[in-house]
Amino acid sequence: MIYKRTAPSHLPAFIGMLTSSVALAATEVTAPAPLLPVPNEAQMRWHKAEYIMFAHYGMKTFHPSGNHMGSGDEDPKTYNPAKSDVSQWVEAAKAGGFKGIVLTTKHHDGFCNWRTDTTDHSVKKAAWKNGEGDVVKELTEACKKNGVYFGLYVSIIDEHFRKFGAPGYKDYGDFYFDQLKELSTRYGRVDEYWFDGFNAASLNIDYPKIAAMIKETQPEAVIYDSGMLVRSLPDRCVAWPGHHGGLAPEQDYVQKIDGVDRWYPNEASIILQGNWFHVGAPSVGVRQMQDLYLTSTGVGSTPLMNIPPNKDGLIDEDTIAKLKEFKAWVDELHSNNLAHTEGVKATDTGHRGNDANYAADRAVDNDYDTYFATDDGKTEATLEVTLPQPQKIGGFLIQEYIPLGQRIEDYTIECRVNGQWQPVFAGKKIGYKRIILEGRSATPALAFDEGNIDIHKLKEAPPQGGKLKLPIADAVRLKVRKAKACPLINNFQIIAGKEDEETRKAASLGLTPVDGSALTYSASSLDSRWSGEKDTLLTGGPQGSWAFHSLEEKTPFITIDLKQSRRIGAVGIDNRDDISQDRAKGLTLSVSEDGSTWTQVWQADSVAANWLAVPTLPGTGDDKSQGVRARYLRLGTVNDAPTYFHLKAVRLYEKM
Repeated sequence: MIYKRTAPSHLPAFIGMLTSSVALAATEVTAPAPLLPVPNEAQMRWHKAEYIMFAHYGMKTFHPSGNHMGSGDEDPKTYNPAKSDVSQWVEAAKAGGFKGIVLTTKHHDGFCNWRTDTTDHSVKKAAWKNGEGDVVKELTEACKKNGVYFGLYVSIIDEHFRKFGAPGYKDYGDFYFDQLKELSTRYGRVDEYWFDGFNAASLNIDYPKIAAMIKETQPEAVIYDSGMLVRSLPDRCVAWPGHHGGLAPEQDYVQKIDGVDRWYPNEASIILQGNWFHVGAPSVGVRQMQDLYLTSTGVGSTPLMNIPPNKDGLIDEDTIAKLKEFKAWVDELHSNNLAHTEGVKATDTGHRGNDANYAADRAVDNDYDTYFATDDGKTEATLEVTLPQPQKIGGFLIQEYIPLGQRIEDYTIECRVNGQWQPVFAGKKIGYKRIILEGRSATPALAFDEGNIDIHKLKEAPPQGGKLKLPIADAVRLKVRKAKACPLINNFQIIAGKEDEETRKAASLGLTPVDGSALTYSASSLDSRWSGEKDTLLTGGPQGSWAFHSLEEKTPFITIDLKQSRRIGAVGIDNRDDISQDRAKGLTLSVSEDGSTWTQVWQADSVAANWLAVPTLPGTGDDKSQGVRARYLRLGTVNDAPTYFHLKAVRLYEKM
């Protein structure tokens, strides 16, 4: 891509001769050179699909159990869905926002979902449609009709062949090759092959021969190869990440294969329902779908998310309802963009050739193929988005322009609060897409135990660094601190947060949050068992930490040092909300300028989960708009006997 600036042709030619020191010749600014390796077209389609439905359907659908493998000796006559409708699968995929479907054409038991000539262990011997059905044919046609990406899962393992063999075949490698060739030549375009590589290296299979056949018959397919084909087709494969489930952030798309850097990104595989195959259990909830999305698509992978058809040959209606709700959340996430608010200004610390085609606003124009870029050799950059007014920030969505390679290795995000820049997030890799949301773990780990899958007990691992909390800010900036080559950012989305009742009320009073990390507090007493958590009271800890005061005082208290005199307009207080006994019966708020003389400015006479205390000086009536001047705040209790004083979080708001 080359952009040229030239003098308009209608200008008189003599203008160019007025002085030799004035150059009106064309100024040429070239696009950045690719940083190799880069994804090919098949891999880019895979990246842009963002998440794909995995449809496990076969003999195990009709023999559900905790073991998803299958034995290979199941009777094909038991394969008999009463209402099979692959068009409903495609509609379910579209309802969930999936761009494609990958079907298990053959799983480990060896039963074939197409009318193969290689074995009788297939739909030809099924009771379904009197042996005349062909799931692969029906689904490829439905996908083509609806513009849906289509992929083939073809198990390398075949228990039926291992036990019984197949007429005309002595060698499993030849048998498997012929099955793949049928699938590659009978049904039209294949967008993805998925080779389940369990035990693959030990089987007598000619993988280079398979690679050559795929290259000839399906030149546009991407291949999940389980490490078996990447050496023969090094520019079209995606990798096994080492486990099923979500992935950690900082995904690196470049891996060394035989000493050569190859574009070889990890593809996550995730169960949303069943034990791969349908086992009669419902799908996970929408919230868990979101978490799994954030730990796969949200860290730059394109996951296969398993939604298995049931024994009737349909996707469960309850599952479809959840998928619709999930898609609505994904759509809202991508359409919610403060960077597109009227009056927003995007600036940078220097862009490529000072050419507007590479300026900061190219990262907020909603066009995938335009991007901010720096000059060659400049591997640090800052993009700044100024909002027309302070807004609650809810998260960020960042995209690196990977058609020219993965470049960024270190970045931070900062928010401007009350004129001061505050760091709120730091990361290493961005890749195709990085989603960062308030209230979600910054570095989540969601994975399945393959030996004992129970998706309804899958929990998010304790986050490192806690749940992300974001402020109200009037500007946000992305700082690239390190890159392998000039950084390219084609999307910097700022997601609006949802203000809670406390935030809205504080805003209505014209108040601004105080940064709690700059403050300190002391306690009249503190249970030694919880001393390690006390420093998080004013900032919110990894688990929403508490201040636990010992059961020794009638009126325990904490004192907060604001470090300078401030006009405090409100104090947000979260009581510990998982217990009700032994809590303080009420709460008081007092203020002081010197730490010795105290004036009570607020009191609550009953237990509550949270309060927004709006202080009022005695004798000032109900006029609370000006706040109360103080250097120190004291939160005390209203009790008639010694009791625990449990606080979960304290937030301060000041009148500027």
